[in-house]
Amino acid sequence: MTQLLLASFLEHKGLKSGIYQEFPYSVSEILSLIKKNKTAALGMTCDCTNLQSCITLADLIKKMDQGIYVILGGVHATLYHRDILEKFPQVDIVVRGEGEETLAETLANLPALNTGIKGITFRTHGAVTSSLDRPSVLDCDQLPNLSYHLLGKNIARKFDYTNKWWPLHTGRGCCYNCTYCSSGPFWKHCYRVKSIKRIIEDIRRCQKEYHVSSFALDELTFSIDRKRVLLFCEKLHRGDLKIEWCCDTRVDRVDKELLRTMHAAGCRRIDFGIESFSNRILKLMNKNYDGAQALEMVNYAQGLGIEIKCELILGFPGETDSTLKETMGRIYRLRKGVFCNPNIFHMYSGSGIYDKVRARGLINDAQWMNGYNIDDFTSKYYSQEFLRKLGIIANTLRRRFKPYELIPVQ
Repeated sequence: MTQLLLASFLEHKGLKSGIYQEFPYSVSEILSLIKKNKTAALGMTCDCTNLQSCITLADLIKKMDQGIYVILGGVHATLYHRDILEKFPQVDIVVRGEGEETLAETLANLPALNTGIKGITFRTHGAVTSSLDRPSVLDCDQLPNLSYHLLGKNIARKFDYTNKWWPLHTGRGCCYNCTYCSSGPFWKHCYRVKSIKRIIEDIRRCQKEYHVSSFALDELTFSIDRKRVLLFCEKLHRGDLKIEWCCDTRVDRVDKELLRTMHAAGCRRIDFGIESFSNRILKLMNKNYDGAQALEMVNYAQGLGIEIKCELILGFPGETDSTLKETMGRIYRLRKGVFCNPNIFHMYSGSGIYDKVRARGLINDAQWMNGYNIDDFTSKYYSQEFLRKLGIIANTLRRRFKPYELIPVQ
């Protein structure tokens, strides 16, 4: 969605843009497209998982054409903007923070960059220079319509393996401070949303232009504002909009009455970031709910006829045999049809837990510039015996919950 938002904004500003995705293209195919399209600048979203991949692709691009500007953005690039430019000459510019306005202004001023363009780090006369941060004041209602044509065919499949849900941007940011995640700090704990009026307009436009009826509402915690969700459901009913929709949210931001209203208004899937069913781990993650509450809300929602996907993290620092047993005990009490997606803990820079382990000397920022991987921390933090146990549990859950095969509620 990030790439689509940026490309749509650039088009709105009169700047020609395109989207190159890893799937279905190979690296060689992407390079061929860049050459064929006479690309002047290539932007890449850079996080902890793909820094080295971004640098590898940047190197190939520069070998093909030194004149192409390589621009990085995203959480990781924002955190380490100076380090990246000092370490990797293949990268020309880092767009920090929220990207639309900064990227558009940067591209419009190439090659004459200056510190008057807020939110960029770049090289000038061989030295790395940073401008002031750009305030996050962009009004979501003022964002242009998404340029879905830039995604080509099978648009929905690019966002969901079920090849069903049409992506619809409804808000951005995060006001929470979960210790495993860097979204809150990146967005400076600011949460902004589109008005219900604008969302309904977007739905009607997509229905008319693309003949779709199933929408994925792209927002980290859609039900953060209960009144807004109720208004959305009311507008769907009043407008006689016969759609299905899905969203992401937290179990502490729903209740039984709200879930019933959402289902009656067409909500057919919810992705919950449960992360753990252990009370101790949830507390360490700075979650505001316990395992029993999570279990109750998930089962209740599934019982209404809503498909449920639960994201799980195994091996968060502090995980023990006891916490794993608590989590597994509740997982086996989930209703049939609930899908769980288990992941072994990954360390993300910018997160609360990263700051804690860095203060203890277990990790340092310089490691990221030298091939450090998000898996490396867990492999060093836990014993091999415990790591094997985490792997066995994860594989057991993957066999129990086959990926993207949610069982339809009868």
